[in-house]
Amino acid sequence: KLCDNSDIILSHYFTMTNDLAEDYFKAEKRPAEEVYDYRNISFSSSDDTLVFLRDENTKDPIGWVVPNILTNEECSHLVQEAESFGIHSNHQTHTLRTSKRTSYYINQDLSDLIFPRIRSSLEENLRKHDNKTSDNTDSIETMTMSDGMGSLHHIHPNWRVIRYDPPHDSFPAHQDQMDSYHVKHPDGSKDFIVSSHTLLINITPNAEEISGGATRFYYPTSKDKPYKYAVDVHLPQGWGLVFRQLKLYHAGQLVVKGVKYVAQTGVLRSLPPHAILTPNVFRLAPGLSKYGQEKVKKNEYKVEARTDKGQYNYIYNNESLFV
Repeated sequence: KLCDNSDIILSHYFTMTNDLAEDYFKAEKRPAEEVYDYRNISFSSSDDTLVFLRDENTKDPIGWVVPNILTNEECSHLVQEAESFGIHSNHQTHTLRTSKRTSYYINQDLSDLIFPRIRSSLEENLRKHDNKTSDNTDSIETMTMSDGMGSLHHIHPNWRVIRYDPPHDSFPAHQDQMDSYHVKHPDGSKDFIVSSHTLLINITPNAEEISGGATRFYYPTSKDKPYKYAVDVHLPQGWGLVFRQLKLYHAGQLVVKGVKYVAQTGVLRSLPPHAILTPNVFRLAPGLSKYGQEKVKKNEYKVEARTDKGQYNYIYNNESLFV
């Protein structure tokens, strides 16, 4: 049974939630406090990592750019292949995404192609710099990792190719979900493989012509003001972002002009023996989940039942909104 002042508590909770949602939509429309636009900048092959976010406390990199992961031809081929596979609106209840994407698009060849190209960047930014030897000979398999997550394994073969169509497609701020699976060895032992970071590659043709569509990060943040500081990143075709999944809220900003494509997957790590880990799940940024639920209750969205999976699809102006 709820305590006598439960109505006051709940009222305060929903007021706070609505305020946070309102804060988000204001923040979504305002210019970012920092902007990194790499579309018209040239970098040499030695500039293989570009850090744009560091942990407030440890100063370890939590978001960085990797130039020239894919060629323009490889990007175009991936776009065509993903479109042939199928890029559609999903019908899940727990996001506010209006962009479209592939579902269960498994491409091991793509992961095998990309992993060697980004490995040095991952090694450089995931290792604990104070544990390097003077001759820099420690390997990624033996070095201490800055986040304690264990050694680098590979990148996940399940790629999410996402398309943003103008003028209404976006992906509101959220935390990415951890991917995980087991690898069984002949002796019966198992390695627990988990993702710690997201790899997101801009595969958009003529990316410099896109208007809007930045990848926005809200960091640093606080409980009562989660959207106080925004960092926007724009990439040329073939370049990628790597960023921490846990407690790092990011958004695909509204695309105003042009069609944007990105390819996204997880950076996989081998969890150390006896390590205790609480998996992070997909989560909308503060205030947004309750905001969507309240809109449905007020009949501002039509709810369409999906009996096959017991889920619902939310429709607004004849378009899927919660996907």
